[in-house]
Amino acid sequence: MNTTTSELIVVGHGSVVSALAFSADGKTLVSGSHDQTAILWDVETGRMRRLWQMPDFVSGVVLSPDGATVVTDVGNVWDVPTGRLLRKSRRYLAPLACSPDGRTLACPTLPPNAEAFSLLIIDLRTGRTRHRFPWSEDAPTSLAFSSDGALLGAVRYEDEDGQDTGNCLHRLTTIDLQTGETRTAIYPIPVYLFGVNLGRGIRLVAASVDGTQFWNAETGEALPAVVAPDSHLRSRDERCVCLSPNGRLLAIGTRGGRVRVWNIASPELLWEAQAHRGWVSEIAMTPDGSALATAGYDGAIRLWDAWSGTPGPTLGGRGAAVEAVAFDPDGQRITAISADHTARLWRIAPPACERRESVRPDVFARKALFQSDTARNLWRIPMGALSPDTDVPEGFQIVALSPDGSLIALGQEDGCLSLWNRKLRRLQPLLPTVPYSWGAPRLSPDNRFLAIGAEDKRFSAMGPDSEGTIHLFDTSTGEIRKDLPHRDRYFMETEAFAFSPDSRLLAVGYYGSEITLWNVQSGRCKRQWRERMDSVGTMAFSPDAAVLAVGTDYDEKVRLKKLKRGGRNVTLIGHTDAIRSVDFSPDGAWIATAAQDATVRLWDPNSGTLLATFLALPGEAWVAYTPQGDYTGSPGVERYLLRRTGADLIPLTPAP
Repeated sequence: MNTTTSELIVVGHGSVVSALAFSADGKTLVSGSHDQTAILWDVETGRMRRLWQMPDFVSGVVLSPDGATVVTDVGNVWDVPTGRLLRKSRRYLAPLACSPDGRTLACPTLPPNAEAFSLLIIDLRTGRTRHRFPWSEDAPTSLAFSSDGALLGAVRYEDEDGQDTGNCLHRLTTIDLQTGETRTAIYPIPVYLFGVNLGRGIRLVAASVDGTQFWNAETGEALPAVVAPDSHLRSRDERCVCLSPNGRLLAIGTRGGRVRVWNIASPELLWEAQAHRGWVSEIAMTPDGSALATAGYDGAIRLWDAWSGTPGPTLGGRGAAVEAVAFDPDGQRITAISADHTARLWRIAPPACERRESVRPDVFARKALFQSDTARNLWRIPMGALSPDTDVPEGFQIVALSPDGSLIALGQEDGCLSLWNRKLRRLQPLLPTVPYSWGAPRLSPDNRFLAIGAEDKRFSAMGPDSEGTIHLFDTSTGEIRKDLPHRDRYFMETEAFAFSPDSRLLAVGYYGSEITLWNVQSGRCKRQWRERMDSVGTMAFSPDAAVLAVGTDYDEKVRLKKLKRGGRNVTLIGHTDAIRSVDFSPDGAWIATAAQDATVRLWDPNSGTLLATFLALPGEAWVAYTPQGDYTGSPGVERYLLRRTGADLIPLTPAP
């Protein structure tokens, strides 16, 4: 166990990277993330130079061409050489655009009590507003200066004919910054703006996200397509598009994590590569078009040679999101199930160690690990493929396990469920066949009940006019034992069930952040309250049922609600992405939380103190560390770690 006296920082972002910007010389890159940080990177070495903490998600960043100033859409302006905060402004909102000469910032703003946004033109050095242009009730979806800085283009959604029909048009407005003259064009598809000098007077280009359509944004004239509409290389999952500032290259990122780069002059596909796990969220190119950076939902930033596709350094990046977590019965190890189909077993007591292995049913048997909708979809694997001796009929998929592993809920493609008794080798269909479409089903600890939320209200004992139903099935007969009402049919979009250890209580979380405790035997509502969150994502009872842990997908917090008199509610703050699972140790002394930021965190539930963080890194690498700076990990893990003293970041390993 190594010890440092400075704050320990893991290289890279802990959530979706949502914004990128290069300096004029292409040697510096700034990135913004949903983990509420902005990072300044040295492109040649891949080293972090600065790390700035923000008060909210970062969706837009601007790096001045000289690389001396960073602006974020949360209103912070930073001095790069010193790392010092120069000023704050609540006026700056995404998207942001910087003029080619680096002197002017454009952004939308929404003043207090205002009903519509305005577009601001701001002196980047002083922060003073040069111009203000009225906009609309919706912020622009794309914003860009022309290549000469004389025009500003902005795009917004609007409903066709002003009706809320869902048929969106896209209004592009160009503003002459000298005269204030505006021009408007309407497009039937989403378009993104780029300040590109294509010659022939073309200085601002509108592009479709799939690269099949281009327009002169100033005149509305259609330009030759780069990607042929009937190209076999074109997919249906385009996520983002980027034109190089010199107008020579087009890059497209997809929801499948791939990036494609086209030569505009030919046009021809230059190269294609798998860049990220999950969506490509952002692409940026250097001003000379020689290099590009891609960012993904996996939190990584990857650098590429724009013409050859040769990969450069990878900036940050972590292991796969952790979808479920559970303590072993002895409370000494944590089993974490990740989105990469692996189980990681973390030893809590020293010496800390970690072992990575393929997913096996015997790991599942110790605890019911399917604690999220994402996990339910992830484990749609025929049971026979995992364990031949279970003899589950072909075509069924695991959707829930009892804590002792003896009872399995199986789903079919139509959403209907059956119960498989592993001891008796018996398949028990649920009657009536209720398609479940919301939330992961839950088996009670005593194996007597299966709770599901069902879309079809015809089977509800309360009749078709009820506002939704939770079915409690008797696992011995496969028939509905009780119906529990829920008022919000959308609450099941996230995992929202938890049985108490004695199976007497069922906690149900609603989409609108409301939580209800039901008495399972009587079917009566015992307690109801509302948490300060957007929705309930995951829940777990403490061993004595005195505390309910509630995680959310949106504010990355876990709230510990006291269910008995005395004591205080505690909030666990530390994750940087959606909470996917929570579990108490058997003695209630610890609580483990798992999130999409690829971390498992261990807490003291009484004080809310973070005790340790377990993090999966790229490949087989891993690290476990404490807030005090103690760490252990796989060989060479120091290259993923930094020490932060004030604004300075010091690598634990020397630069190569």
